[in-house]
Amino acid sequence: MDISWELNNIDIMGRINELKRTDEGVVIGITAAPEDRVDALEVGGEAYDEMQVIYQTRSKSEVRRLRTEFSELFDGYRDSYQSSRSGPPFYLYTLR
Repeated sequence: MDISWELNNIDIMGRINELKRTDEGVVIGITAAPEDRVDALEVGGEAYDEMQVIYQTRSKSEVRRLRTEFSELFDGYRDSYQSSRSGPPFYLYTLR
């Protein structure tokens, strides 16, 4: 699985709404190590086609707040993965 990085000049709400309109299964998560999350997905055999990193911050509370807001848009699709790295930076990502 490749990681798609869309960190420059992105309208986060617009991207989330675009994903929501596609009616695909979308999961929102946070990590300090996107590459490690991809490795865990591949080892665990989870069937996602795409991971898209959509936001980066140094604030753990900010990334948690955004994950909560966006997971509410998707009826609670929240990734429970816990990164072994403690960050910062922290990344907000989607899985599809």
